[in-house]
Amino acid sequence: MRLPCLFFIFLVAVDAGKVLVYSPSISRSHLISNGRIADALVDAGHDVVMFIPEYELLTDSVGTKKATVITLKGFNLMANNGALKPLRDMKFDVAFSEQIDLCGVGVIRYLGIQNHIWVSTTPIMDAVSYNLGIPYPSSYVPSIEENDNGDKMNFWQRAFNLYMHIGSIIIHRYGTDGTTEVFRKYDPDFPNVRDIAANSSLCFVNSDEVLDLPRPTITKTIYVGGLGVPKIANPLDEKFSNIMSKGDKGVVVISLGSIVPFGDLPLPTKQGMLRAIGDMADYHFLIKISRGDENTRNLTRGLENLDLVEWLPQVDLLAHPRLKLFVMHGGINGLMETALQAVPTVVVPIFADQFRNGIMVEKRGIGKVLKKLDIGYESFKSAAETVLNTPSYKKNAIRIAEMMRNKPFTPEERLVKWTKFAINHGVLEELHVEGSRLNTIVYYNLDIFAFLFFVILVFFRVLCYAFIRVISESSDCNTRNGLVRSDPGGSTGGLEEMVGMVRLVRLLCFALLGTILSEP
Repeated sequence: MRLPCLFFIFLVAVDAGKVLVYSPSISRSHLISNGRIADALVDAGHDVVMFIPEYELLTDSVGTKKATVITLKGFNLMANNGALKPLRDMKFDVAFSEQIDLCGVGVIRYLGIQNHIWVSTTPIMDAVSYNLGIPYPSSYVPSIEENDNGDKMNFWQRAFNLYMHIGSIIIHRYGTDGTTEVFRKYDPDFPNVRDIAANSSLCFVNSDEVLDLPRPTITKTIYVGGLGVPKIANPLDEKFSNIMSKGDKGVVVISLGSIVPFGDLPLPTKQGMLRAIGDMADYHFLIKISRGDENTRNLTRGLENLDLVEWLPQVDLLAHPRLKLFVMHGGINGLMETALQAVPTVVVPIFADQFRNGIMVEKRGIGKVLKKLDIGYESFKSAAETVLNTPSYKKNAIRIAEMMRNKPFTPEERLVKWTKFAINHGVLEELHVEGSRLNTIVYYNLDIFAFLFFVILVFFRVLCYAFIRVISESSDCNTRNGLVRSDPGGSTGGLEEMVGMVRLVRLLCFALLGTILSEP
């Protein structure tokens, strides 16, 4: 029996790959997303290193529980490039980096790793579409950041959406050009980091097709939303079990994330929300606050249907049958956890992709959006009571959760199988879209439209000239033959009328052409 066992172990070792996950400490949520990728790959037998440049001081978590962690303090990675030598010597088969920091793709190339996998830690961002050549019809695909448009937009919304998309690309190009210049200080021939990103073998997207707004994608974009979310909740400890037993009709949890916690809201906003909470006495409320938030504790004294905590087991609470509503900021990780547990939600977007994520919630009918500048007593109470008292929100949430859970392949299976495919076959040039290599004029066929416009313009100019020439010659001939009465005031009247008619016909033709081009 020993030989077969040893042979099996040898096969597993050969099948495993060396994987680098580049994860800057931009925020806790980004570390969680990348850490879940690392942990899933470790579970699949791969040797995974999670490299964390510390932009923010790490305190309680590095995101991963299973991968080897290497940290390096400060922004000046390349100035301290000697510290990168151990990573270069590890000879990784493939490396992951996220879209929000293209310094990552540069570091990966500097380490000599050719096989790169890009991660969109939000729904597909504009820069990801731009670099990978993913079609982006701005008429119904909303720009990701600071944009509360859905996929049904009127004229002005489409104009704003296009403005936001173009603006995000301009900012992206400016930032990536600067990043590239840093690397070229050490290697003059270093490629633009946008080109490195464009040649990524795959792109894993931290969203879910069922929950997200539908949009065009390409073969290399693979949705893995919900990756690492526990399938079975852990039992609550005594403290949280007691909290969840309160409230005649159930419990409402409020957690606005780590970047802008509840205590950072304006005082009138907090006062209005707390007054509304006091009026909804049938429900018990649980609010997550930051450590040392004495101001909120003082404001809530005397509210009997409210508990404050500095930490909460979010996934376990979401799975509890007495949780009736989750009020959140709309971060994609929390939204995936909420949707998978079929909990209706009120989303209070704070910044970045959270506005668009809120639109996803409203489109699927699993919650409402409450704008941060509109939060007060009436608005908060109205939004909360609407979701709590309307059965369709819970019904839709159950349907979405069932579809997310019953897809043909789990997020973990997609991640592991496609990563293994990339390790086995190297850079997946076959999946690259030619559109990622085209300039804007060629990509949108602007040169063809310009050519067609020129041809049509010349055609109508020639046609008008021919009409005028024929009419002029006909008028001169009639005058010479005495067929036209001598009338000083009317000798050119017929000619002017015909010219006017020709111009009218030309305008009508242009209008017809415009109508044809605007047809769906």
